[in-house]
Amino acid sequence: MVGLESALRVVHQSMVETGMLEWSDVARVLSTTPARIGQLDGFGSLEVGRPAHVTLYDPTVHGVFTEADLHGRSRNSPYLGRDLPGRVQWTIHGGVVTVDDGELVQEPGSPEVPQ
Repeated sequence: MVGLESALRVVHQSMVETGMLEWSDVARVLSTTPARIGQLDGFGSLEVGRPAHVTLYDPTVHGVFTEADLHGRSRNSPYLGRDLPGRVQWTIHGGVVTVDDGELVQEPGSPEVPQ
């Protein structure tokens, strides 16, 4: 989906750095509430024996958002060339690592992500 690659970094810059939201609000707005609305079971808490859904984000780094950050078919974003804070370091979805040390993990058998 267009915009997911930049969403957390843009919210960090525009909402957290300005004091409009706390990190707990970001988790609620970008994760917990959408999961509840979509009736997705297991999101919003970590429980032993249940598949994890977690994003580990480093808010201390900054970098320019480039086309290399886009992983969908679209090659456009209003944030290209903009210095944005943070970096998604790891993402675990359903217990499966999907981003490892900032790099998208290609699952075996899944179609290639166009570059």
